[in-house]
Amino acid sequence: VGYLEPFKGQDCLLKALALLRARSVPVECIITGFGSAGEALKTLSTKLGLANRVQFVGVVDNERLLELFRWSNVLVAPGLEEPWGIRINEALLSGLPVVVSDGIGAKELIETSSAGQVFRAGSEASLADSLDILFRRLHNGSGLADLVREFRPSITPEAAASYIEKILEHREAVSRGQSVKTIRPIPPWHRLAKSRSTAAA
Repeated sequence: VGYLEPFKGQDCLLKALALLRARSVPVECIITGFGSAGEALKTLSTKLGLANRVQFVGVVDNERLLELFRWSNVLVAPGLEEPWGIRINEALLSGLPVVVSDGIGAKELIETSSAGQVFRAGSEASLADSLDILFRRLHNGSGLADLVREFRPSITPEAAASYIEKILEHREAVSRGQSVKTIRPIPPWHRLAKSRSTAAA
């Protein structure tokens, strides 16, 4: 989802899909977006024998994107390095688990929620393994859908706005020399992970 550029890592995804095909793991992939790497990616897809398994659908609007989310089993975010990755939030809010590279900031959402897998950026072998594990989790009824559903309230726009407001209040208190009396706000998705740990204990 997004731009088709080298830093987005779609070539890594295609190579991982080829590895999965060699393991007899049937996967179909839809790639959206446009960019300078588009033609090279289509050529690579054909070279890897994935032409009948990978669709390049170009730019889609939000309504179509949400429709694709509903049809899919997983969102893959293979970027090599990105500050965050808002599509990860959108996928989780749509109930979709995510496989994300460790070069993307939003990997912490998957690490704290267990609502997907994190793989080593740029490694098609690591991505293939992560996809294989996630498909097994889905097939085995591991409660992955429940994890995604439980996590969604902590990353809504309302939850994010409340968190930002608390950060601003904290910074203002610190600037007034009241830092001893204030506690640095915890991201809402971290609070959920902490409550899970407490319950498990």
